Amino acid sequence: MESFQDYLTRLKNLLANASQITVCADDRYTDLARVEPDISLPAQIAGESRLEDPLAAAVEVILEQIRYARLDKIKLGINELLKHYVLTVDESCNEEFADHYLHQIQLIFKRCLMPDFPYPDEVWNYLGACLQTVGLYLMKRDFFKAAELVVEYLAHMGKTAARRGLPTSSTQSCLRTLENQAAELGREALAAKAKNVRFNLEL
Repeated sequence: MESFQDYLTRLKNLLANASQITVCADDRYTDLARVEPDISLPAQIAGESRLEDPLAAAVEVILEQIRYARLDKIKLGINELLKHYVLTVDESCNEEFADHYLHQIQLIFKRCLMPDFPYPDEVWNYLGACLQTVGLYLMKRDFFKAAELVVEYLAHMGKTAARRGLPTSSTQSCLRTLENQAAELGREALAAKAKNVRFNLEL
């Protein structure tokens, strides 16, 4: 079995190749779910290129650990993924960048809800604690659009967790902390969104 150190090194090496340039730059790949269908579409497709996404490669490594229910390595992977986000985010495209990372986190969470995985509540509670830290950091850096995305993803995953019978007390606490921080910083709309999500989590 791969040691924790080797696993950590493998993740860090993959994430070292991921950057905002990879995530946010226009790499000229035509995604039919995201483009306007006009007459220039064939020309766009003919001239397209696609950059490798190292973030997706790192997520595949984490998903591999879920298959074998290696809880400590799953938590380590989630932590490394979000630490890399914190280290890399800046003003240039913080909203798009946050959405990309949070989508990957959501994929990991969904996989942990499959019937063959025995520890969904542990992963969910850990994930909430990590996202609380990230959300608070984003607010302190004035990345409020990205912080709002953290709240939105927590809302979506929290509702899914509640429907699956997972405990939501830690999620409620996380959202309350984010709500209070937003209010202290004068971001009333963000505070109201976190409060609304908190009250409607189990509806």
